[in-house]
Amino acid sequence: MEARENLRGSGILLSISSLPSPYGIGTLGREAYNFVDLLGDLKQKYWQVLPVGPTIFGDSPYQPSSGCAGNIYFIDLDKLVDEGLLEKEEILGYNWGTDESEIDYAALHQNRCRILQKAFERFDTNAQEFQDFVKKQSEWLEQYALFMTLKTDNLYKNWSEWPSEYRNPQTVALEKYQKKNYNTITFWKFCQYKFFEQWED
Repeated sequence: MEARENLRGSGILLSISSLPSPYGIGTLGREAYNFVDLLGDLKQKYWQVLPVGPTIFGDSPYQPSSGCAGNIYFIDLDKLVDEGLLEKEEILGYNWGTDESEIDYAALHQNRCRILQKAFERFDTNAQEFQDFVKKQSEWLEQYALFMTLKTDNLYKNWSEWPSEYRNPQTVALEKYQKKNYNTITFWKFCQYKFFEQWED
């Protein structure tokens, strides 16, 4: 009988949100790599993170709005600068909070989508890698992107408070809404593409 691999080992629990960042919240950027290097130096085997799904009111990682999507707050903005999708000055022009010891979720909620929208406007949605991602993840991504478009359009109200024609996936009104809001729906797909690109990097 082959010996089983010894999976025992020590590690550290640290939410990605707790990593250092000048943009209000920890991300999947340089500081995440630095932390992994630190774990190696400390002979730690595991990094346990909290759930990384998109949060809703209360911003608890244990109450995500999707079981498949990632939290767009964790997209590293400096990486988008390196890709030419953002300018450093643009990022610095937004308020990411004034207290370094706490996350200002109100500021993030107000500004994160705005800066990501700028990156999206410069992104080539015809890129093969993006098209492949959308196709591969279509089972959940299509509905999630539509949901987020409707959610923001309805001022983040509870689903039960949306117009009835948008709560039934079979209505003609919803089909028209999808066509009318194609660009915004694609924006939410772009956000997930960037999250998973950095998550898997």
